Amino acid sequence: MPLSGVGAWCSIGSSYVAELLGSCGFDWICIDLQHGFAGVESLLPMVQAAAITRTPVLVRVPRLDAGLIGRALDAGASGVIVPMVNSAADAREAVRACRYPPDGVRSWGPARLTLADPAYKAQRANNQVQCLVMVETLDAVRNLTEILQVEGVDAVFVGPSDLAVDMGLPPQRGPIAGEHEATLAGIARACQEHGVPAGIFCGTFPAVLQFEEMGYTILAATSDAALIRAGAAEGLQSLRRAHAGTESPPSPASPRK
Repeated sequence: MPLSGVGAWCSIGSSYVAELLGSCGFDWICIDLQHGFAGVESLLPMVQAAAITRTPVLVRVPRLDAGLIGRALDAGASGVIVPMVNSAADAREAVRACRYPPDGVRSWGPARLTLADPAYKAQRANNQVQCLVMVETLDAVRNLTEILQVEGVDAVFVGPSDLAVDMGLPPQRGPIAGEHEATLAGIARACQEHGVPAGIFCGTFPAVLQFEEMGYTILAATSDAALIRAGAAEGLQSLRRAHAGTESPPSPASPRK
């Protein structure tokens, strides 16, 4: 089944946080091994925690590496997000890393997966895995048509901040008016034309609506770290505003006798 809906990014590296996000009702969560603070040692407990909530888990691997991709899938991830895919050749390598022979090069080692499914089979796993390749550079944009034509690419996932940096722009949440916004809209159109779902890191809930209008259907609304910081800051500011509003004005100086 194609992935879609609103998800959340797990950057802290905590199984408890993964369980908390999963319990919120997000359509999926992504464990970030590239820029987040989760590592291979924390991957399994995070996937297990999310499984309690029956929330599908994606893993953004640090790089295009068959061994790392296999480890993420062996842990129980529904799919992987592969960064810095700049060409059709990169996309084919990512696809093959996600799938067992004869469709790919994934090594057989489903020790945990067979616990939940004793009838686990290679071909069924090949059909169900989600391989999302990241388009986040101008090279990838130039090669987008060829990338979208690679069989086994289940979705494209856009990194708008990296794309902005590659354009010489400062990274920010949401689309940047002008060339950046036009490029993001063009990627979504190309994906629609080729029947490939388009995903993107939105950064804020309002940005989700902007990107939905462009045609994106896999939407990372926010991250665990952003939610903690925003919630803490909003609560503290609200408390300080309340304190400021209830403080008694200073008493006028008493006249000298």
